[in-house]
Amino acid sequence: MTAFGGMAVSLVAVSAAIHFQASALIVLTFILTYVACFAVGVGTGTWVLMSEICPTKIRGRAMSLATVCLWCGTLLVTLTFLSLVNRVYCGWSFSALRGGLDSSVLFVWRGVPETKGKTLEEIENSG
Repeated sequence: MTAFGGMAVSLVAVSAAIHFQASALIVLTFILTYVACFAVGVGTGTWVLMSEICPTKIRGRAMSLATVCLWCGTLLVTLTFLSLVNRVYCGWSFSALRGGLDSSVLFVWRGVPETKGKTLEEIENSG
């Protein structure tokens, strides 16, 4: 959730920097902050979470399906971002993406089980 929060704050900062016509270096700094937050939490955490919450019997198929869904979502953002920038102000595009991060924080907070310190068998039995 901290990584999602850092990503959200970074996107707000990018949006504000673009709106107030800040220097390119400032915008780049906020984008790199976003990437760092992603790499520390979401980028690695997604793969760990998928492997931990899928039951052992169907782990291969379940992770394959989850990976397909992940890449479909990535493709959707990639294909629609430039259209979004062309339709609305560039700064608002980053703010719109931030809305997705808000729902991600809510999902992690309410729907993702805590697995720290548990064995894979304990996680499987608790589901």
